[in-house]
Amino acid sequence: LNGDSGAAAAVCAPGALLYKRAGIGPAFGHYHERPYLDRADVATALSALAGGDYVYLPRPLSSYRAAPATPPTPLIQLEAGIEALELLFQARTHGHRFEPPERFRQMLSARLAELNTLVTTHYVQLAADAAHRIDALQRTMRVGYQLLLSA
Repeated sequence: LNGDSGAAAAVCAPGALLYKRAGIGPAFGHYHERPYLDRADVATALSALAGGDYVYLPRPLSSYRAAPATPPTPLIQLEAGIEALELLFQARTHGHRFEPPERFRQMLSARLAELNTLVTTHYVQLAADAAHRIDALQRTMRVGYQLLLSA
């Protein structure tokens, strides 16, 4: 749940986790019956951790060099940012413990800041490409700020 998509590999590097079919639920990339595209690895890990006897290691045991990727467009970054916040909300709603307790607010604050920076930096392109996502963005930001300021 911490970091961007590239850093999410520190949580679930491809091939780093071995799951039993029953441990991941209906499909890879789902958490509480909702699919997550950009954070499929994290959603699957949360599903497994919530449903079985697993140990979470907060630091990777090894690393790998990911292949260079093309830079994502602002629209793709917006979708990933919304999804990251929604997954964070779901994890908290379904009882994921954040240690220390202040960690949830720190992660939430960082995600909100990243999304705000994205929108203020790329507003011209997002106005043209992401008009269909304005409601989702507003809802996600509203819920995020409510949780940040009331938790």
